Amino acid sequence: MKIAIVGAGITGLFAAYYLRRDSHDVTLLDRDQSPREASIYNGGLLTPSFAPTPTLGLGSLILSALTPRGALYFSLRQVVSHASWYSLSLRQGLSGFEDRTIRLGKASLELYKNYFREENIDPDVKLGVLGLYKREDEAKKFAERFGAKFVAAAEIQRIGLKELEGGVDLESELAVNPPILVEQLKKKVLSMGVRLVAGREVELERASENSVRMRIESQETDSFDKIIISAGAWTAPLCQKLGYDPKILPASGLAMIFNTKGKQILSRAILLEDYGISMSQHDESTLRVTSFFQMVGFRKNYGPSRKKWLYDIIRKHVTDLSQLELLDEGIGFRPCTPDQFPVIGQIPGVKNLYIVSGNCRLGVTLAPVSAYILKSILSGESYFDDLRANLDPSRFS
Repeated sequence: MKIAIVGAGITGLFAAYYLRRDSHDVTLLDRDQSPREASIYNGGLLTPSFAPTPTLGLGSLILSALTPRGALYFSLRQVVSHASWYSLSLRQGLSGFEDRTIRLGKASLELYKNYFREENIDPDVKLGVLGLYKREDEAKKFAERFGAKFVAAAEIQRIGLKELEGGVDLESELAVNPPILVEQLKKKVLSMGVRLVAGREVELERASENSVRMRIESQETDSFDKIIISAGAWTAPLCQKLGYDPKILPASGLAMIFNTKGKQILSRAILLEDYGISMSQHDESTLRVTSFFQMVGFRKNYGPSRKKWLYDIIRKHVTDLSQLELLDEGIGFRPCTPDQFPVIGQIPGVKNLYIVSGNCRLGVTLAPVSAYILKSILSGESYFDDLRANLDPSRFS
């Protein structure tokens, strides 16, 4: 088949990889010249055990909107403007989605390991991730639930952290360097014969009642058998012009990259669970810190008070920060659905249009499995058939 993929972020790249392996003629299209920010400005932790998101209740929604002191913040304007999205989220919550998300995450982790081994690719892979807690009982509760190894406070102090009573060692899970992962994956798919059209605006329009055609900067393109939308947080505007609402809103997260000047600040990739902060050092001089889950539309800034909160947490728990110098910071927009579950499959009523998006803050973790599910749908293979209804693009209709 001749297939076009709109969106060359990490999910779109993996979709191109799996479809090209099946000998399809694949073209990737993206309005940006460089990789999507959500694909490179993230923690790079591949941790399916930490995949479930806490259930969003009305109280937490109101509190986070009125007092944005922690990692979570919802703009009241956004809540009012997208009342149906928040209504669905509050009504459905995440009940029942935790175990399903973990299943998808573990399958994705295996796909990553296969990809790294088969393609001989290493995007600064670090084996093992530590989840750390202020309270020992919280760490023990997690360790008991998932069969993880409990880590005592003394061991946490030895790796350069303080004022944390306990943790869990996820020995089989991974941390990667996101920009290197995306660049290596991009080079791989191009070497396989995938075409990339970058830096040009793509438009979709109805060709008939049940099919669409694509234009690039108002010029009609060659016809494609299938068109796949994988545009991350920008998926909804593309779909809505066709009369379909995927219920995807952007949630922003902040990544800060520090120069450690040759000093090893952390010997392990870590997740500070109480704060939603991830930290990893992939080489002798670069420390990556990521945090925040803000739903404020496509606003691209974090105020001084928000950054101060992040700095204060780091200073509180990391023993030695004397060498740190800020090199770069960036905001990535995560495509979020009301139930925090991906949208994968054929768009209702359109025979040649498909979607793979909505991985929210698990975009890197779930990218391979999401792409593989879509590939399986297109090829008629059986793969996660029992979750197809939960992933179906028509579920919010």
